[in-house]
Amino acid sequence: RAKTRAMIIDIWNSLSPSAYCINRVEDTNKILFLGWLNPRKNPITIVQASAILIKKFPDIKVRLCGEASDPVYFKQLKQQINELDLVDTVELPGRLNQPAVREELANAAILVLPSFQENAPMVIAEAMAAGIPIVASDLCGIPDMVEDGKSGLLLRDPTDPSELADTIDRLLSDNELRHAQGDSAKHRAEQLF
Repeated sequence: RAKTRAMIIDIWNSLSPSAYCINRVEDTNKILFLGWLNPRKNPITIVQASAILIKKFPDIKVRLCGEASDPVYFKQLKQQINELDLVDTVELPGRLNQPAVREELANAAILVLPSFQENAPMVIAEAMAAGIPIVASDLCGIPDMVEDGKSGLLLRDPTDPSELADTIDRLLSDNELRHAQGDSAKHRAEQLF
């Protein structure tokens, strides 16, 4: 039942035109996360999924880029990386400046964001503008940005490392699908942002 008769119009965050001009040289082994390293963003599930993925993709590199905004959680994240023997696979480069973010976007195969809560994450908009397919939670504002199955793949349960690993596997295993979704993501970003 409608609570208002008013016209509601979505106004998306806009991107600089330079966000659409990233010269992509994809590294098919690179999975990228950009964001705060805290419980809400849920990078630990990426680490757990990496332990599954490395069995099929021994050369994958997982870049968890961002500031550790919760010291206790960051300690747990590093402990999980060590316990799962992923020190050579999962990298923690810290907070990046804008040129470094552009460099990460230039060669990432997939952007992963299994957050528990988001509005309209700029990192998704930036990755889409660069032509990168998205793997993210199917909640809050994300499904309004990412068309599931077209410009990315959405997770039903962001706490499930197996679902995340299977979803990433689907894109890493199929170059045609990954590139089609990246192209669709860029086209959608041009329309929305």
